[in-house]
Amino acid sequence: MEALGGFDSTLRGLVAAGLLSEPDIVERVTELNDASRRNRNTIVTVDSVNRLLLKRSSVPLYSAKREAESYARLTLHHSHLGAVVPRSFGYSQELDSLILEYVVSSESMRSLLLRRIESGVIRRSHALGRILGGLHASDASSKWPILDPPSTDGARVDYGGNRSSAQPSLLEEAVLSSLPQLERRLSEIWQPASVIHGDIRLDNWLVGVSPINRSRTWLVDWESAGVGDPAWDVGSFLGEVLAVWIQSIPIWRTPVSSDELQLAGLPLNRAQTAIRAFWTAYAGEVSAGAGPWEPLPQLLIRSTIFAAARLMYCALESAAVVRGTRLELEALVGVARNILERPLEATTSLLGLQLSS
Repeated sequence: MEALGGFDSTLRGLVAAGLLSEPDIVERVTELNDASRRNRNTIVTVDSVNRLLLKRSSVPLYSAKREAESYARLTLHHSHLGAVVPRSFGYSQELDSLILEYVVSSESMRSLLLRRIESGVIRRSHALGRILGGLHASDASSKWPILDPPSTDGARVDYGGNRSSAQPSLLEEAVLSSLPQLERRLSEIWQPASVIHGDIRLDNWLVGVSPINRSRTWLVDWESAGVGDPAWDVGSFLGEVLAVWIQSIPIWRTPVSSDELQLAGLPLNRAQTAIRAFWTAYAGEVSAGAGPWEPLPQLLIRSTIFAAARLMYCALESAAVVRGTRLELEALVGVARNILERPLEATTSLLGLQLSS
């Protein structure tokens, strides 16, 4: 085991969890890799094929134990999601880690959008709409914790952990200064009506390979799941797609010119195609299940407002990791503010959706 360097404690924790035996460490474990991003992650490869992902509690606001509890609830009360949720092997107290099946050769929805694979984008967007609609329409709210409205303070701590400096950047402070009013508005319209994922990002909707080498789609990162507003999940998808569109534009000045819009890596009409596929599937699934909890046009308008919040969070993330330029941040915040001022118009003209759908 000494040859495996700093992974001694990881392997012993897997033995304690009953996932490996002492002989397995020598005979079956073929590779260990540090895959840390926001969280401290380790990938353990067994028999050169099967992989385990260990997610550790290492940053503020993330609890491996809480996410393990979410996976347990999914197994017990949402068996219909089994095909898109990685298998969980539970929580290891010794490692303070959630142990999951690792999604092999995965590609995120963000990557599919930017590669302009339209058929794949439509299919995956439709699938996510159907999955979220089924989750929101399920009758298992009593089994989950009740969530608070999205917190800008929480987002700041979360994304701030990615920076080398403990002090927020000037760009981050500029974005944060515009958020308190938005947070109050979100609290006013927040309706905890169903079980939600709570952290819908394009990077959490993956296309991967199953252990038997079949293509599968996966929805990952369930630590924020609970009883919340379904419009937050829907709006998060809408906002994430809009963010990819904005961030794909070569912006030289603001406001963005028509010439710059023509050069977008993800043209708006393709973004709208993904959004329509998602919403059509979502609305159909909700209508066929326990929902809708309110008229669909009203749900869509509120989702559009939450999309603006997701754009603000994308701007905050860009500032926190010093990835986005000042012009990109201005564009993200500018579009978000326009949506908040005219959500009905944004729903039809920007998102390309009809309120009667």
